[in-house]
Amino acid sequence: MYLAMKRMVDLRDEKLREYGKAGRRLAEEKYSVEKIVGEYINLIEAVLSKS
Repeated sequence: MYLAMKRMVDLRDEKLREYGKAGRRLAEEKYSVEKIVGEYINLIEAVLSKS
């Protein structure tokens, strides 16, 4: 873990910004409001169909 943290500290600003943007894209794709709401609706529909 130490080595991974040290590598991050030693990165140039451009690379850190690149990683930050990639992380933001990943979070937006994985946790978008549309996706979360869609999954929630699917779950509710599944529960209701079993009733």
